[in-house]
Amino acid sequence: MLCPSCSKEIPDGSVFCNLCGKSTQLQSANKSNKPYVMFLVGLAVAGAIALAVYLYKDSQRASETQNTTGAATAQAVPAAPQPQPHSVSVVNNAFTVDAGLYASYRFEVPANAKSVVFNGHFTATGGSKDIRVFLLNEDEFVNMQNGHDARMLYDSGKVTQATIAVPLPETPMTYHLVFDNRFSLLTPKAVQVHATLDYLQ
Repeated sequence: MLCPSCSKEIPDGSVFCNLCGKSTQLQSANKSNKPYVMFLVGLAVAGAIALAVYLYKDSQRASETQNTTGAATAQAVPAAPQPQPHSVSVVNNAFTVDAGLYASYRFEVPANAKSVVFNGHFTATGGSKDIRVFLLNEDEFVNMQNGHDARMLYDSGKVTQATIAVPLPETPMTYHLVFDNRFSLLTPKAVQVHATLDYLQ
């Protein structure tokens, strides 16, 4: 056998080297420890792998839970209500406007109304078969009544019939639809009209 310390040939079974005097049991002790050390190293590596797998799966579960919670929260928020169309009749009948006079119909744009449009159609008969139609707000209507200049949102001019389609501001306000026969000195006018206020709310 060889001495584990000096590597010299010594008699088999020697406990001590007869050349360097050191124990011959060191090598065998080291050899006997190697399997134990390898076992511990393998166990540590396996534990590290198992821990990494556990942490990965745990993070995946947490991510899925968060996504599910977020989706549930998003679904729980109610959708904003969509504006609904409204059509309010302003006038829908036949009437007579005497010579030198006018007839008017009052209506209001409500609060929170969107995409407001005044729509209508009218015809006039009798005499020269024409009428003049105005659309104006409350202030300008008062000016017209008092004989002052008034700014019209719509002025048909003297016509026999016409279609009205006038966008209005999206603010609460009072308006007047006026059928004017003041230019006629003798003949009354028979008027047929259908008009609505259309908006979203």
